[in-house]
Amino acid sequence: MSDSSTRSITRATIAVAAIALGAKLLGFFEKQVLAYYFGAGSLVDAWFVAVSVPLFLFLLVRELIEPAFLPVFVKNLREGMPDRAWQLVTALAIAIAALVSVTAVLVLTGGAATVQWLAPGIDAVAVETASELLGWLVPAAVLLALSSLTYITLNGYRRFALPATGDLVFKVGPPLLGLMFVDRLGIAALALGFLLGATGRVLVHLFGLRREVRHAGMLTPGSRADLQILGLLMLPLVLGATTSQISELADNFFASQIGEGGVAARSYAKKIRDLPLEIVPYTLSIVLFPHFAFLAAAGSMARLRAILGASVHGIAILFAALGVVFWFLAEPIVSVALERGAFDDEARRAVAWPLQCYALGMVTFAVEMILVNVFFAVRDTLTPILVGVVGVALNIALCAVLIEPMGVGGVALALTISKSVKLMILVCLLGRRGLTVDWARVLCAVMRLGLAAMAAALALSPWVSESWGEIDDMGTSQRSLVLVHGGLLGMAVFFVTLLAVGRRERRLVCGAISMVASSFFARARGTSSD
Repeated sequence: MSDSSTRSITRATIAVAAIALGAKLLGFFEKQVLAYYFGAGSLVDAWFVAVSVPLFLFLLVRELIEPAFLPVFVKNLREGMPDRAWQLVTALAIAIAALVSVTAVLVLTGGAATVQWLAPGIDAVAVETASELLGWLVPAAVLLALSSLTYITLNGYRRFALPATGDLVFKVGPPLLGLMFVDRLGIAALALGFLLGATGRVLVHLFGLRREVRHAGMLTPGSRADLQILGLLMLPLVLGATTSQISELADNFFASQIGEGGVAARSYAKKIRDLPLEIVPYTLSIVLFPHFAFLAAAGSMARLRAILGASVHGIAILFAALGVVFWFLAEPIVSVALERGAFDDEARRAVAWPLQCYALGMVTFAVEMILVNVFFAVRDTLTPILVGVVGVALNIALCAVLIEPMGVGGVALALTISKSVKLMILVCLLGRRGLTVDWARVLCAVMRLGLAAMAAALALSPWVSESWGEIDDMGTSQRSLVLVHGGLLGMAVFFVTLLAVGRRERRLVCGAISMVASSFFARARGTSSD
């Protein structure tokens, strides 16, 4: 892997991660507004069920087009044919707008029946509230679906900061309007903000594409051939995207069976889990995907393998440490993040349990985001999709088995197990793409991570019982301070142990620190010279 490629990836990742951090913090602030005013009861169940509909449609479109579209779009740009590339963008935009609009109308027509089908266990008040919220939320699905196309188009030009800024604008809407109009509109204020944020996301992307959009046009014979290739690549994705979103809806379905607050507890826990995942590995996967596509198109598989290996190893180290911290400090994390207003100690305990079950799969969730993009970059959409379908089927089966003995924690644990099985299968299949895995080296790395995790667990276990025993009597500032101390303790023990026993980890961590520092100072020098 060349130094210039590494520096380029590092700089882009740092920039996007900084913006993604702001977006996630805004999204988390939205959950704090939700928790403060509405707690974790039936109204919050209604919100999470209703908002799952536009998110389902948005993520369905994103998972359908991004893996198939980007390699074809990049190939045309690389060969100096921007008009042909943009003819494909035009055709996709028309198709997305038409299909999502029709689906949105059908959802709105269904109303309460749609809500009861998605979450049959929620009460009548939640059903009525969710039906009303759909009137605000479903129109946003069309805008979000279109923004998935504009986002990946900007990535095709290796522009990452601006599309990430669109996410920042999107996340501003719900908490801003929630705070402004919650007294007059209730929970519907957040839905209005959701619609406003979706509009802003599209506008930011269009602003970034204002010069390139001149290439847009109707299909020609060449772009029709590209559309056929895109269609072939998308065929497996239809199955994969559908089953992936079915898995999310199934989790809500099973969580609703627990009774009031089940959907809310799972959703709050998932949002906390997603905060670090979407700042680091998701951001890195966004930056790496176009690089993987360019390297695959050029036949540079050795460089691709080097970038992939370093990325996966580094992500595994960080998220193994975070997994230990999330397990032992689940209640403190939930308390500091959400426990105020209508969100009480009972809600805290309800959310902490599924968060602990998600913590067991932090490495899996993080590495999967990067690994799947390797297959997509080499135009293999079938393999990861078929494996994903197996994972979804396993998730649903495990939910049915674990929901009774473990409650909402069973839903979280089912996802953790199914994703881990999916990841192991994908790693085994990498050899078919010239990306063979040195299993002895992987096993040694896993053993070193396990040893570091055990050391952190031994340090945190007595600390938690001593320092967090009187949680209900602590103020918010005291809880935050104790949480920071615990988090730093766990991470410090983990990394000291790992760096003491792992020579490869020492080289990787020192190299990463050096690269980040040099990128930061280079950016600072460029800013000062300007």
